[in-house]
Amino acid sequence: MFESVMKRIEKRKKNFKINSKFVNFLKNPSLIINDHLKLAESKLSKSQKIIYIGGSLTHVPQAEKTRYEKSAKLVDKLGGFGYVPHIYGTDPIKHPDVLSNDVRDIDFFWSVLMSDLSIFWCDYPAFGTGIEMAWAEVYKIPSIKIINKNIKLSRLAKGLRDKSEIIEYDNDKDLFKDLENKLKEYI
Repeated sequence: MFESVMKRIEKRKKNFKINSKFVNFLKNPSLIINDHLKLAESKLSKSQKIIYIGGSLTHVPQAEKTRYEKSAKLVDKLGGFGYVPHIYGTDPIKHPDVLSNDVRDIDFFWSVLMSDLSIFWCDYPAFGTGIEMAWAEVYKIPSIKIINKNIKLSRLAKGLRDKSEIIEYDNDKDLFKDLENKLKEYI
């Protein structure tokens, strides 16, 4: 069961030297984790590239979440799978009953164990997105950081020793055009 998922996890554990305690949640998965394993298996069995899309969820307007969704649709259009946490059950507003440990495990699962690339929306700073950026750095997962030209991205986020690119934008039309061009390099 979940052959493609487990194969990828074993490869990542070896290549990234992931401590077993970070994947213990997979030994006896909760129902919500099991649902994510099924989703990942369905995408990997089609040989789709998985792109993790992270950004603030708690204190952002719906318009910002819509941009995350739009970037996922762009990934899907290019033949990959754009995983957006708030769509798949961990939005703190829509899904307040999901346990903190499950949120952490699900986000680690998708952003480290499954993803080929991460996209980080940086207009609204968030602890979770910062943690996910650090995971990308530690586990050498390439990333694209997106930020409005009128907002200053922190030096720490810019200085991460990861394989990242930064897209600074003035308007959504140019932003999504630039994002599409960058995604074509990965998908």
